[in-house]
Amino acid sequence: MARRTISFDAVSLQDSTYQIQEIEHESVDHREINIQRLGRKEGGKFISDTFAPRIIRVRGRIAGSSIDDLEDKIDDLKELLNRKEKNLDIQYASGTRRFIASCNSFKIIRAHYHITFAPFEASFLIGNPPFGQAIDTSTAEFNGLTNSTTNSDFTASGTYKPMPIIKMIVNSETAMTQISFTNTNTGQTITVTPASGFTAADILLINTDDYTVTLNGTAIDYTGYFPEFVQGGNNFKFVVWSQAHNIDLRLIYRPLFL
Repeated sequence: MARRTISFDAVSLQDSTYQIQEIEHESVDHREINIQRLGRKEGGKFISDTFAPRIIRVRGRIAGSSIDDLEDKIDDLKELLNRKEKNLDIQYASGTRRFIASCNSFKIIRAHYHITFAPFEASFLIGNPPFGQAIDTSTAEFNGLTNSTTNSDFTASGTYKPMPIIKMIVNSETAMTQISFTNTNTGQTITVTPASGFTAADILLINTDDYTVTLNGTAIDYTGYFPEFVQGGNNFKFVVWSQAHNIDLRLIYRPLFL
């Protein structure tokens, strides 16, 4: 199999200077499970789980044209790897996956014969999110909605639950006062009731990743809970209180990969 392309902060680590030979990035060893012991019984009850920051390790070699050039290249690599929270992009057959990374360990061991090349190992801490991300966002579109209640569904790709932005664009309205969105798979409902109602050309954004709601760029209040989503199929109910309306609804998310 050909070597996978890999880059950090848009600098290739798979070229004539750097040759990555091993990448440890596909294990899921950072899941933390909270278990409640059951008195005198063996085992325990599953309570919750979270994913801690993960570590990705790469091993390879760095090459120069002379001993002086090699040492200059090593200094350049140290400067590169000292950059914080940059894109670590790793090639997959299905497309590049991006990790937001900071290098927390860099090691070079030079033997006496390492004149123009030297092996190195670097480890990257992947903090928020501790997953790989698709480079591009995906969007499920539901345009021209006119009913008071819309029941529909969309399928989220990736291997971990998505955290989409629910975007509503008001094309036209009459006495439109309130909306609600429910993910019927997970049961949470969020309701938004602007003080002055909605008007044509309004754009409402419900961000389920950073837990914010904005109307035309301004934060507004809401009631209920931010809906959670699942990887795979999601069913939802969208309700509008109005005499008449025409709305475009979009679910914008970036596929996440364990």
